[in-house]
Amino acid sequence: MIIQDNLGLTEKGLVIPRGKAGQTPIEIPLKEIHDIEARIPEIQRSTPVTLPDLVTQFTLGILKMSKILAMVDLEVREAKRTLEHARASCLLERAEDILKKKAVKSSTDTRDAAITLDPDVVQAQDRLDALLAVQAFLTGKNNAFEMAYHGAKKICDVFIKTPSSPLYAGEKYREQE
Repeated sequence: MIIQDNLGLTEKGLVIPRGKAGQTPIEIPLKEIHDIEARIPEIQRSTPVTLPDLVTQFTLGILKMSKILAMVDLEVREAKRTLEHARASCLLERAEDILKKKAVKSSTDTRDAAITLDPDVVQAQDRLDALLAVQAFLTGKNNAFEMAYHGAKKICDVFIKTPSSPLYAGEKYREQE
């Protein structure tokens, strides 16, 4: 597995950490998503014949992304709970000892500083940050599919409302009145 960047993108897809430490990372295959994403430029040269296929593909992309985003959202929520637990554990069990070892007077600020530097808290925060970055990345892809869907629908509407279109109802409709 070759990681291409710090988001966890690999040749096969996306590898994301779990919200709780010690669990196996989740592998999300992105081939179908990339295939749909690659069709976005087809909107500019689409015709009434190709538009239904594009709209269907973008709809499927939105559905797939919604499923993936729901899974990532669940992991983000778990990571937030894990971070809160790590912070609470440090505050109740280790913060005072850390301050005594460093000969620092205990106050709200110094306890917060001790908690921020605790290795368990740092690890939990890093996991949450990674999941939030993945969530933002995937949300961007989902938004692109939604924009492509609406763009394709607008183009389809233009084809239908153009006087040269056989589906145009403007003049013919007025003549029937």
